[in-house]
Amino acid sequence: MFSRICLDDWFEVGKEPEGFQNKLWFANPISGQVGLFKYGLSSSSQFKNNSNGFDEKFTCELARIMNIFCADGDMAVYKNKQGFVSYNFVQESQMLKHGHELLCEYYSVEH
Repeated sequence: MFSRICLDDWFEVGKEPEGFQNKLWFANPISGQVGLFKYGLSSSSQFKNNSNGFDEKFTCELARIMNIFCADGDMAVYKNKQGFVSYNFVQESQMLKHGHELLCEYYSVEH
């Protein structure tokens, strides 16, 4: 149904500390496209997750069909670790706000 791309030839450009999953930033050596590869869970996580990326790919495709903005991504593998790479959509002049930051702002305002 969905193919899996291999990130073994991409350049690792950093780690992402947010969240429960292990995450690494990669850059495609040919196109320069940057993506966040999410795989497994960090050792500090109390949650069990055996996601191989299908759930996030399905969500991306569903959002696209429903005309809802969503970061594009692909199921991926890096050094035999299966996961999901979400492509960066933030422009140089912009700053990424994580979902939990937006929720905290929303719920800190009295309704």
